Amino acid sequence: MEQINQALTKLSKKLAAAGLLAVIILVIVFGSFTIIGPGQRGIIVQFGKVSDRIMGEGLNFKLPIRDSVVKISVQTQTIQFDNKMGKGDTTEGSSMFCATKDLQDVQIAVIVNYHLDAAKVNQTYQQYGSTYQVNIIEPIIREVIKSQAALYTAEELVTKRAEFSNKVSAMLSEKIGSKDSVFERLNITNFQFS
Repeated sequence: MEQINQALTKLSKKLAAAGLLAVIILVIVFGSFTIIGPGQRGIIVQFGKVSDRIMGEGLNFKLPIRDSVVKISVQTQTIQFDNKMGKGDTTEGSSMFCATKDLQDVQIAVIVNYHLDAAKVNQTYQQYGSTYQVNIIEPIIREVIKSQAALYTAEELVTKRAEFSNKVSAMLSEKIGSKDSVFERLNITNFQFS
């Protein structure tokens, strides 16, 4: 009876060791792959260092433990300055206050579409992190629109709206392009004068 107990103990230890080994192998195998969804890119971070390699959509291989993957969207992003301050929205992001050439106050409601350059997402992440839109793109939009609005009178903003929009679009394309993103479109939805 004692020999049977010893044999069962040895067998259970071997099974436990085999089970533990199987779990470790499964963790390594399944930890070696990651799925990048449509409209995303994967940035590989190796022990805290951003890699030059960018993962495309689909199933990708990575080294377990060493590599972690940060997924970044390269789809169209929308920024909206909607001027709803009179409706209880007092956030800075909702308004675009400008002064015209004839010193009239104007609120300009705009919608800007852009996307990250898929070939440079690792550099963008390394340089700006997850606050890219708020700290880089939105201030560019504000600066460009305010500087261009100052070149027009209040009347000209309305009568030369297409010209104003084209100049702002050209400047946004250049400035956003210099920050590893692609400007897509600007829509000026409203002017509200004081």
